[in-house]
Amino acid sequence: MSGTAWAYAKSCISNRPLLDAIAAESMLRIQELDQQHLSNTAWAFASLVFCNAPLLNAIAAASMPTIDNFQPQSLSNTAWALAQLRISNLPLLDSISEAAIKKSGEFRPQELSNTSWAVAKLQFLHAPLLEALSSASIKIIAAFDAQGLSNTFWSRATLRIIDAPLLDAIAEEAIRRSHDFDT
Repeated sequence: MSGTAWAYAKSCISNRPLLDAIAAESMLRIQELDQQHLSNTAWAFASLVFCNAPLLNAIAAASMPTIDNFQPQSLSNTAWALAQLRISNLPLLDSISEAAIKKSGEFRPQELSNTSWAVAKLQFLHAPLLEALSSASIKIIAAFDAQGLSNTFWSRATLRIIDAPLLDAIAEEAIRRSHDFDT
């Protein structure tokens, strides 16, 4: 189910009857889905901008008890999906935050920038999470692509947070490879 939803999302094909069927079947079998299937399903529906509130509530309820088992990509994808669909599920966001803080050193650049983007999009001010994302980002800032640098900067600007060490690191990296940026 999640693989089919993911494939349709990657192909940018939205088929409402299929997505409704996947949502219905997923809700019936939600306890069978592992962290990757839960996050992939949320990501796929969000990528297609197909908000099925009952499915997303079921994903949230199934995710929270096992959130510590989520890999960084699953944490990031789930946060991104909530933000993309503008769903402020505070208990799930709190759970994602606590798990992400513990694993922030394992996050790759895209996971860091996507998580930063998601919390800013939702206006979810969680200082310990933002500090962990900032610290992890600074350590690997040279590995960020231009979009990741921009999204990370945008997140702090949107939240009106002046994180001088992070903003300085982004600026230095952007200057170092300013030829990579388009207009």
